[in-house]
Amino acid sequence: SGGAPSKKSVYKLLRKKEKIVIPQRTTFLCNGFKWGPEHSERTYQVHNLSSDMHEVQLPFILNPVTRHYRKLAFDLGGNYAIFGVDKKIPIFVNEENFFGHTLITGNVGTGKTVLQRLLSSSMLHLGHIVLVVDPKNDYQWQDGLKEECESLGKPFMHFHAGNPSTSVSYDVSANYVKDTDLSARIMSIISGTEGGEDPFLRIAEGLVTTAIGALKLGGTKPTIQNIYYAIRSKQDLIVTTRNALRGFYTYHLGNDWHLTVQVSQNLALADEIDKLKEYFYCNYFEDNSPKNLHGMDTVLECYKYISGDESHYYKITASLMPMLKRLSQTPMDILLSANDVANPNRNIVNSHGLFNSGGVLYISLDGLSDPATARDLSQLITSDIAAEAGSRYNTASDLSTVPRVSIFIDEAHQAVNMQLINLLAQGRAAKIALFISTQTISDFVSATSADTADRLTGLCNNYISTRVTDAKTQELVLTKVGQTNVSMNQVTYTTSASTKQSHTNFNGSISERKSTTMVSSIPQELLSMIPTLHFIACLQDGRKIVGQMPITVPGKSMRRSTTVVDMVMTSPYKLKLRRNLDVEEILSKSQKVG
Repeated sequence: SGGAPSKKSVYKLLRKKEKIVIPQRTTFLCNGFKWGPEHSERTYQVHNLSSDMHEVQLPFILNPVTRHYRKLAFDLGGNYAIFGVDKKIPIFVNEENFFGHTLITGNVGTGKTVLQRLLSSSMLHLGHIVLVVDPKNDYQWQDGLKEECESLGKPFMHFHAGNPSTSVSYDVSANYVKDTDLSARIMSIISGTEGGEDPFLRIAEGLVTTAIGALKLGGTKPTIQNIYYAIRSKQDLIVTTRNALRGFYTYHLGNDWHLTVQVSQNLALADEIDKLKEYFYCNYFEDNSPKNLHGMDTVLECYKYISGDESHYYKITASLMPMLKRLSQTPMDILLSANDVANPNRNIVNSHGLFNSGGVLYISLDGLSDPATARDLSQLITSDIAAEAGSRYNTASDLSTVPRVSIFIDEAHQAVNMQLINLLAQGRAAKIALFISTQTISDFVSATSADTADRLTGLCNNYISTRVTDAKTQELVLTKVGQTNVSMNQVTYTTSASTKQSHTNFNGSISERKSTTMVSSIPQELLSMIPTLHFIACLQDGRKIVGQMPITVPGKSMRRSTTVVDMVMTSPYKLKLRRNLDVEEILSKSQKVG
């Protein structure tokens, strides 16, 4: 492992060498090798060695060096049978591969975040807009991207649910075409991935749509907080209806509408509602049918909801209110529902602006202290991004010219909803690449269903796995890498003797039989022994790669590589092995780019 030799990407450094032809849209992935049948053969042979490895003996003189590698192997854990069967070379991946989307699985502490740090920096250097949804707020990932943005002259924005004073605000309700777009975005948090056949949810979605229309009619922006206040109780909905009627009359009668309607604005709420309702039904209906006017449907829907039974109202909003309350209380009110007028000094971003301005938006969800709000935020932001992707289809005449976007979602099982699945299915044409990470496939099954988990894995053309112990995840890895023929040697020894013959008379024979058998390319038990910072990758281009991921660190934090002299003179317990990426070495080994 090691860090980059400078702030520049490996790609840019490699381009300086005229002898090496590297595609312009290619990025460095790891040091590893392409997996083939010969590696399976060697792996099974190494895996069958004795536990003390007495079959492999190294010269005693190498002990001062090998002791450090034994210590490193102990620290990283696992079994190197998969990764030591061939010489590692630099592995490059074409950018188009990643637009098939990437699924990353692996146990805690095996290097998933390290890999995402590398991939996100690579995408940023390729000119992508990068959006990171991180429930843990990984400081190394965040600081690395921030420094990359500074070196490239691109903006870095940080949304931090646990630190609102320094966080930007994210306006999730800024971009929508129809009122139903925004209501569906909100309801996706509680409707999940099954589409939602609960009639109360469908009625609640209609209520949210009505509230959005009523707020707009009354001259109020439909933010998450304003929607919550508009429908928090039936009394609040009555106030919302009154404001919508005032806006309706202002639109059709002008600012002096109260003179025409003959209503005083100092009336009590109930009396004013009655006056407004009376004028509405007397003047905007013909033959008992409403006229086709702006805002007519919204007002009628408001009357329908406030005229119903109050107990029924609370039933239809029972599943909706807790979620809206979480997203409207402090500090979420400032982070999700800020506006330029009330918060003139606050940096407010939205998906449309981000997709056009470029740079990085790093979203820290504070998932450990408030997992429910983190889950809601993750799904809401995912839905907003999906809506922005849809608007690209509607507004961009040539999608080949729009900025490319890479979205990294850590602990992706918290973000799964129908919008995420639709984004995986249709995001490629909108130039959006998703990198979703989770620990096990069972996380998806637990959060959604087995069928939805299968859909998620099926929609990702690239699959990368570090160490996994879950049986379902191991089965997925084995399915991806496939099977191969492995040679089997069978040796038979036979001897025979008889008491009826001379003691010098005996028979003996030796037979050897060689055959092949179809087995998994990689032994299943080795998947739970993959060393930390190592992975198995199945890429869209058909390659199966096993490799060791580099650790990206800021240039100012780089320390020199460990030398043989260091290893001879220093105890393994006082020395950490480092091997920085050497551009010249990469060039010498990279005769072609796959």
